[in-house]
Amino acid sequence: MKIPYQTFTLPNGLEVFVHEDHSVPVVTLNTWFLVGSGDEKPGRTGFAHLFEHIMFMGSQHVHTGEFDKLLEAVGATNNGSTWFDHTNYYETAPRTPCR
Repeated sequence: MKIPYQTFTLPNGLEVFVHEDHSVPVVTLNTWFLVGSGDEKPGRTGFAHLFEHIMFMGSQHVHTGEFDKLLEAVGATNNGSTWFDHTNYYETAPRTPCR
């Protein structure tokens, strides 16, 4: 299977891959970090998974629980995962948010 995509690198070094599929009315952003449980040292494990959960705890600009409320208000969902070689986060939203 071939999936057409474009790729470019931002000035900060972030590598971006873009695939457009207009057959479904959603937009998904998926951010991958190439670090996971396989990068942890023996006796110091669980950090990749911990940081996955901390990403959902809010920030200086978005209080705890607010991120999910904002996404859900427009019909969006989000989640993340940690594996041996990566940690990722994603949001999926309607292409045109509900009003």
